[in-house]
Amino acid sequence: MSSEAELFVRLAEDRLRRRSLWAGAVMLVSLAIPYEVIQNQPQFIWQLFTELPLSGVIAGLAPCIAGLVIIASGKLCKAPSSLAITVLAALLTAWLCQRLGRDAAAWGLLPLPQSVSSRAPAALLALALTAGGANLAFREPTRKAARVLLWAALVAAIFFYAWPGRGEAPGATVYRNLGVISELPTVHFQLGAITLAILALWPAIIALLGLIHTVRPPQRSFSALGMVALFGFPLVLMFLLFSWFLRGGAGAGLFGAIGTALELSAVLALLAGSFEVLGESVFSSGEHASEPSEAAQRSSQADAIDIQIERAAEDAEREMHGRVGWPPSRAAGVAVGAIVLLSTLQWWLARPPPKGIKWSLGASSQAADELFGKLIPRWSSGRWWWDMRVREDSSAAALLEVKSRGRDMISAAEKLDPQLGKTLRALARAATRLDVSARGWYRLVAEVNSACRAAKLPYYLDPQVSIRHTKEGLRRHLRVGSLRVVRVRNFAANDEPYATLYVRSLGKLHAGHRLGYLGFSRDTQPFALVVLDTIDSHTKDLRGYASADPPSCGTSFLPRRRDMLLRCGTMLASINQALGEKLAEAEAHNTARHELQHQIDGPLLTLAEPVMHKLASYTDEAQERVNRELSAYLAELANGEGPPKLALVTPLRFALLNKRGTYHHASVLLFGALAGKRLYDLGEVDDEALSALFDELLKLDEAALRARAAKAWEELFDSELLMVRPSGDAVAPTATSAEPKPDDEAEKP
Repeated sequence: MSSEAELFVRLAEDRLRRRSLWAGAVMLVSLAIPYEVIQNQPQFIWQLFTELPLSGVIAGLAPCIAGLVIIASGKLCKAPSSLAITVLAALLTAWLCQRLGRDAAAWGLLPLPQSVSSRAPAALLALALTAGGANLAFREPTRKAARVLLWAALVAAIFFYAWPGRGEAPGATVYRNLGVISELPTVHFQLGAITLAILALWPAIIALLGLIHTVRPPQRSFSALGMVALFGFPLVLMFLLFSWFLRGGAGAGLFGAIGTALELSAVLALLAGSFEVLGESVFSSGEHASEPSEAAQRSSQADAIDIQIERAAEDAEREMHGRVGWPPSRAAGVAVGAIVLLSTLQWWLARPPPKGIKWSLGASSQAADELFGKLIPRWSSGRWWWDMRVREDSSAAALLEVKSRGRDMISAAEKLDPQLGKTLRALARAATRLDVSARGWYRLVAEVNSACRAAKLPYYLDPQVSIRHTKEGLRRHLRVGSLRVVRVRNFAANDEPYATLYVRSLGKLHAGHRLGYLGFSRDTQPFALVVLDTIDSHTKDLRGYASADPPSCGTSFLPRRRDMLLRCGTMLASINQALGEKLAEAEAHNTARHELQHQIDGPLLTLAEPVMHKLASYTDEAQERVNRELSAYLAELANGEGPPKLALVTPLRFALLNKRGTYHHASVLLFGALAGKRLYDLGEVDDEALSALFDELLKLDEAALRARAAKAWEELFDSELLMVRPSGDAVAPTATSAEPKPDDEAEKP
């Protein structure tokens, strides 16, 4: 290798070693970046260890661990290529662990926040490849490597804008947003939209500018374009954050965003430095000594001498201590092995929870009804009351009362089943602590339910976690709802098992409980629930609409909407007459199919384009909720066991009688999907188009309506809608005792 080549390899190596220290330190202290911010209250990763699955904890800690590895590599790796390979391996492993852990955490109670799970790796790769390629283009021997990196940057940018991920491709989003800039009301809004568009197009702009250096080399080894590619994007983010600070002041969200921008800078610097070192090392290794080139003559002779002296000293130190460092081939082998091993382990930990459940229901008894209908609700209510008061006063008497009720509950449970008593004892013990986590609460209640299944007891405890904002910060309040399992229905979809529980409430329940819903589903549980109490109440309302004079699904002052509601009432009266006493059963079966779709979809359902368009200004969480309800509404229409037109009633009421909310948006988008076009104008429902569609749907027979709904689902979510089939039921025997009388004291708060 010529002295010129050695000089430039050494310069690239020194840059990477310096970056491995400062950038690795930035990634190491990413532990101090808030994991999430709720009402301006920071929540850090170490506070949430007990609420995340192990794969989620690994994902949250991955940047910190990668930073530690990179710092150590900068000190220990002797060969430049080995250092670059180790840095790239650490970053790739951290990204894979985050990606897999994000999917796993999404199935739990606490998904990974956007600051952790969304790093747009293709966009970062495009910027880093451009920076590395621009610097390599300075010298003739490495220009081939530069061209490879610069064209690869363009490919990475195209992939970023074209790949849809879970929803619309970023390129389509940018194009759509650019198209509405002229419609914005003021110049201020237009300038803001243009700024955001430039920020979104930054990877493409930099990658295209980088192609200039494929024909026109830069004049300096550390090019201006390389600097812009590395630090331009984080700098623009900082300017935006500064304007945020001027408008809203400092807060946990602001500092979290600043930390994320710094971490992006660190990752870009490390990627670009590694690509540059590999390009210099590989393409300069075969360069023969020759007359110094013009570039070498311009280089400082003193710098060359210093580098030679420093390298000689390092060689002497290696010989003295017997350390020669790993060759690049060995470093690459170890890096690949580490990536495969750690990623495989994370993949195994990140597997989705199994679905479907077998539950042989036995008969209830007076003792069991007393436990689940009275003692457990009394204990839960007492615990909640103590939790509400303990931070204002000592509440010693309230705590003693909770423990007394807990002993009564445990004693009654042990007489029914020893394992049930053991799990309730663990739940009661944890409930006397204020630091019990939401995930820990769900786990303890799930163990009680497992004991009920093992004992064939037809009861289910539903965990409830509410979060309240107080002057001291966020407070979690924990309760349980007590339910009787009337029926367990098993289903199969694509040879995978699924299940629903048909339940009725026992005792009085807290007003914030989810039993106001027809059914509900949690990703952490292997089954969905259909709430028969609410089904009965809803069926009573439906019969009231059908028997009105004239029949109507609601009232509205708008003539066109009033006409649609009247036509809906006529349809409902016909369904009610045909089904008679089976109307409630049909509504329950349709609800079961709706909730089963939530179990099938999980938290990683593709985001439908109409959802992104209609809710472009809403939070990611709001979009996810609407997206999942839209999927479930369509699946209920396409594959419910009840009449599909019955499944149109509730969405039509939400579309016409509500102005906002998850179910309103999902209902409007449902009818838009069935129509194959948007049914809203400037955010408002297009009553004329909806009326025409509803008339069209009323004329369809059941098979045609189901087929239309299935086709709409598949077009929205770009996959095949799984057809769910019943695969066996378990029905609880007739109760041997009367329903327990609710304890009024349980609702003292």
